[in-house]
Amino acid sequence: MEATKQKYDWPTLKQEFFVSDYVEVKSFFEEQYGNYSGTIRTNTTGWSKEKKEFVQDILKKSVEHCKEKRGLELSKSLDTILDELQRRVNGSNVQFLSVRELKTLWEIFMTMNNKPLKANKEDNFLQSFCES
Repeated sequence: MEATKQKYDWPTLKQEFFVSDYVEVKSFFEEQYGNYSGTIRTNTTGWSKEKKEFVQDILKKSVEHCKEKRGLELSKSLDTILDELQRRVNGSNVQFLSVRELKTLWEIFMTMNNKPLKANKEDNFLQSFCES
């Protein structure tokens, strides 16, 4: 009796591998399909490397998106404070902010940006915003 050759849908299998939690093709096929033959090895050459590059690209784009989003959030927070400061200026009649009012604006800004309200000498204020 002649053994039948199994046909594989390589594009579908590649897609399944890319969205899986597996890093290596061999473990993906062994654990998901119980088989890692020479045919599979030949047809999947480079998939692990491609997946690593794909994941790195997604991570890079995600970080860029988060930075842009964080920048917009900070910009909105600063606009809120600027609006309050501009509201205090009526033509040449400047309304100075008291220390308490400045402190309140600072606390609002820091709270809106999930930052601690108190800082110590070791804290690098600007660095903490850039890392968010």
